[in-house]
Amino acid sequence: MNGLCYNAIWIDRKKSSHRIKDGEKTTISFKVKQNGKTYKLSSRITFKRFDQVFKSFKIGNKEYASDFAGYWGTEAQIKGKTAKIQVAPAAGYKIDKIVAYYWHGGENDESRKIKNGSKVALKDLMFIYVYYHPVKTPAYFNIKNMENPKMSPFNYEFHIRVK
Repeated sequence: MNGLCYNAIWIDRKKSSHRIKDGEKTTISFKVKQNGKTYKLSSRITFKRFDQVFKSFKIGNKEYASDFAGYWGTEAQIKGKTAKIQVAPAAGYKIDKIVAYYWHGGENDESRKIKNGSKVALKDLMFIYVYYHPVKTPAYFNIKNMENPKMSPFNYEFHIRVK
């Protein structure tokens, strides 16, 4: 993954019951290999709650936007055979696409691009992914220096695990 960077850190709670709070600070240590040399570095970080990126997020007739605030992924129990998916971004964000991922057992899976405001079949539905990005990128970010602009750290996804 040369040149790929993310502006988020994955925290695995399996080994700890600690819940990170907004504004909490810690120091992380890591190694960087460059030109055959290995450098041991550390950085002081402050955890920040994820923005509320959806003004509205309706599945069927239930509004989920406030449930999803501060998260980039969650679970939802959706009942019925079909449901209408309607997503409206909060100010400063733009929806790129919505994709439904289905699993039919074994190696049999598929993805379907969903038009915002359309109905989806709920049978075998595992995930709904919403791909989005902020309208403005920070001043320090220069996309010209990236090998693959589609892998920008400012292209995000939000996913719902359907139960």
